[in-house]
Parts: sequence; structure tokens; C-alpha cells
Amino acid sequence: MSFGSILKGFAAGTNGDNRLLMELLPPLLYWWHYRLTLCDPNEIFAQRIEVFSPIERANWGRAIHDLDPRSGVGIGENGLPEISWCDVPSGEFIYQEGKIEMLPTFHIAKYPITYSQFQAFINAPDGWCNPQWWVGSKADIKSQEKPSNQKFQFLNHPREHVSWIDAVAFCRWLTEKMGFIVRLPSEYEWEKAARGPEGWLYPIEGNIMGVGIEKTCAVGVFTEYPSPYGVLDMCGNVWEWCLTDNVDISMQVDEDYFSKIASQVSRGGSWRSNKSQASATYGFPFSPSFHSNHVGFRVVGVGIPHLSNR
Repeated sequence: MSFGSILKGFAAGTNGDNRLLMELLPPLLYWWHYRLTLCDPNEIFAQRIEVFSPIERANWGRAIHDLDPRSGVGIGENGLPEISWCDVPSGEFIYQEGKIEMLPTFHIAKYPITYSQFQAFINAPDGWCNPQWWVGSKADIKSQEKPSNQKFQFLNHPREHVSWIDAVAFCRWLTEKMGFIVRLPSEYEWEKAARGPEGWLYPIEGNIMGVGIEKTCAVGVFTEYPSPYGVLDMCGNVWEWCLTDNVDISMQVDEDYFSKIASQVSRGGSWRSNKSQASATYGFPFSPSFHSNHVGFRVVGVGIPHLSNR
């Protein structure tokens, strides 16, 4: 098969040619294909990767990790994490076992925070090393310590080995940079974003125990399994820290709250979790200082200028 016919097959979307193209083209040429066709990278990625097995998806995600052109995965031109926001409209939702709750509109990140995005915080002159972001956490000295090492060092993988305290510090830093509130989701928000108004128990499939990946994978490779609001990776890959279980989405972590917490809930399961642990109603408590290669986080945005007035 000629190189031209491979490209033609990729553009046409035939599964056989797609598979050959994904196996033969080096990541750099794949990236240039995105650019030259002037197509939405997220859309093309979703259309093409769905023909592959979970293991093949994970392999390809690692192959393009430093060239991944999808929005919401890396760093913007301003050097800050580029977050793709999903709108979760106001209304009732089912919480846990049939409890009806209400939340106003909020915006949640489409993907967990990636290794690349968290690294921007670590590398920034006013980021990790700034004691301001750690005030009240009983971990003020962390600003003088080195962050925990990422186990799976691929830029488009979720950032793991991040504690709840680390995640809150990242949110404080990004809030200052963005000009609107960035924080962890409450348990109410996380569960609504995962289950939708109908209360799906397993709204999505993902990187959990038994699929064969056996480590984290690039965010968003299970594109055909979004939550009802288009959020990806809410089942497996990494556990995701929650802020509190409070319905008040304006709550901020202050010094008083920091001093009282003994454990914090995470949601969604991980690559090390079975299906029941990855259900949308299951939560697991960890110490706020706990970190491991199966724990990460995603964020919520409050008062985002270009979204709040829609």
C-alpha cells in the first residue's frame, strides 16, 4: 500500500487503513496531519482511536505524549494549563441511593489535570516554591520541598503522586493566574458531572483493572464513553480528589478548614480499581497528604468570564 493511499484511507475513515496508519506513521507525522487538514484535533482523535483496543489506545497515547495537539491536555501559549471546560447546567440530580439534590450551573474540566499541566505549576517561579499556596495546610514547608515524582512520565497522562494538599495549592496558584476561581469539585458536583440527571451508575467505561493497560494512560482515550455532560475519564485511570461533600459550590478551602480535616474523599476509581470501586457513587477516603501512582485530580471553574454569561 502506498503512503498516499494510507493518508487517503485515514481521511476517509476506513478502519483497516486507519489501523495501518496509526501503526506505521511516527508521532510527528501524525501531529502534522492534524495541522495540515485544519480539522479539530479532538474530533479527529475521537473518530480514529475508537477502532483500537484499550491496550492499543494506551500505546498510541504514549507515542504522541509530547506532541499531543488536543485542547485541554497541555499548556497554552501563555504558559498556563489549558483547560477544556464542560458545562453542567443547573437542576436536580440523583445523589447516591436515590437522594434528590439541586445544584446551580458549574463548569468542570473535561480531563484530569495532566502531568504537563501540573509541571507548569512546579516550574513557575511563583508556583510550587511560593509559600502563599500552602498557608494553613500544616504543610507550609512543602514550598521548600521537592514535589513527588510522577510514576508514569508521559505529558498527556494524568498527574499522579499528587496529594490533596498539593492539588489545593495548584488550584490556588491557577486561581491567581486565571482571574477566576479554580478549585477541586465537591462530591455533589463530581457525582452530578459523572451521572447526569438520570443518575447513571456506570455512565462510562475506562482504564480500570482487567482492561489490560495496567498503568495510567493518556487522558481522553476512551472517547466514546463521555459522561452525560461530555466529561471524560470519570471511570478509572486515577482516583480524583474532591474538595468537600458540601453542596455550596462557592466554598473555598481556608486556613480553618485545612486545620480540621483528617481525611478527604476521592472518586472514580483508578487503573488499579475493580468495576464496583469505579462506579459513580463510590468514594474512598485518603489522608490529605497521601499520594500514589493511582491518585490525581480534576478541577472546577467558577466565574469563568467567557462561559458565565452564556
